[in-house]
Amino acid sequence: MWSAGLVPCTLTVALLALSGCRSAGTGGAATAPEGEGQIALNNGSLLEAWYAYTRRCGVRVWGEDELGPRVVLHPGQSAAWPETAGCYDLLVLTNPRIEPRFEARYERRVVVADQQTIIVIADADWGPSAATPATPAPMP
Repeated sequence: MWSAGLVPCTLTVALLALSGCRSAGTGGAATAPEGEGQIALNNGSLLEAWYAYTRRCGVRVWGEDELGPRVVLHPGQSAAWPETAGCYDLLVLTNPRIEPRFEARYERRVVVADQQTIIVIADADWGPSAATPATPAPMP
C-alpha cells in the first residue's frame, strides 16, 4: 500500500523525468534536442594555426584538437568540422615549440543546425599564449 506522501513525490519525479524528452511525432520516440552545424576556421593571418580547441560556453575544460594530429592551417588555408548546435568558445594556438607562442580566442560563437559558423583568424587576433596543447604537436 502506498503512503499518502509517497504518491505525490513519485508522480513529481516521473513528470520531471518525462518533461525533458521530446517527441518527433513518431509514436513518442525521443529525438536529439539540437541539430548539427559546422565550424569553419579560416586562417586570414600571417601565422600558422597548429591547434584549434572548442568547448561549450560555460565549460572550463577544452576538448580535443579539432584540426587533428597532422593538420596545420597555413596562411590562407581553412578547415571545418561538425559541432552540435549551441554556444562555443574556440582557442587557436601557434606552434608550441617556437617562441614566442601565440593564441587567438573566440568566445560565445553560436553554431546553428544545418549552417556553417565561419571564424576568420586575423593578425590582430593573435596574442601571447601561456596555453600548451594536451596533444602532441603535428608533424608537417
